[in-house]
Amino acid sequence: RIKAAVDARNESSSDIVIVGRTDARQAVSLHEALWRAEAFAEAGADVLFIDALNSKEEMLAFCNVSLGIPNFNSTNRHRT
Repeated sequence: RIKAAVDARNESSSDIVIVGRTDARQAVSLHEALWRAEAFAEAGADVLFIDALNSKEEMLAFCNVSLGIPNFNSTNRHRT
């Protein structure tokens, strides 16, 4: 879906921002969420978001797979 959105944006010369977002951290696992975020980055997403990161270590792991793409998240009670 991300690749299709990137292609459509490029064909239309639009200036939309494409966000790659996943809820896999809570629903499946951190590993799955990181894998998906990396796939979104490789497909051309402009921003990455993983819901429900739980620690500074998880946020660091997210930053390590984001390939320099801006990412956003905060944990409950602003623990990170």
